[in-house]
Amino acid sequence: MTSSRKSVFVVLGFVFAALVALVGPAQASTTAGDPATASAAQVDCGVRTSPGGAYLEVCDDLGKIGNAYYGSVWGTVYGETFVQVRVRYTNGSIAVLQSSTRPHFDFYIGGATSVLIRACNSNGCGAYS
Repeated sequence: MTSSRKSVFVVLGFVFAALVALVGPAQASTTAGDPATASAAQVDCGVRTSPGGAYLEVCDDLGKIGNAYYGSVWGTVYGETFVQVRVRYTNGSIAVLQSSTRPHFDFYIGGATSVLIRACNSNGCGAYS
């Protein structure tokens, strides 16, 4: 094998080792707790409407670790719409998060057993889903 080929293989070896070192800790942190019960977060998007036809586009990337959800809920509101996110935490407490920015919103959710989202405006609110 020529010297230049050996150099290429050495460089590729170092690159591979660096990638393994970077991916290993990231994977461990996403499966903290009981890796057997961790689920990968996937982005889920949809539209929520309120009475009168106002709407918002919302996405989430909530993933489950053990018995709790972790991740973000974000999106865009249109017109006079605002979003409400109802979160039940593992300790039993409930919080209703409400957007105060327009047109974009973003919430971080951690340690939740359920997360429900609805669109609201001056005519009222749509159903949580």
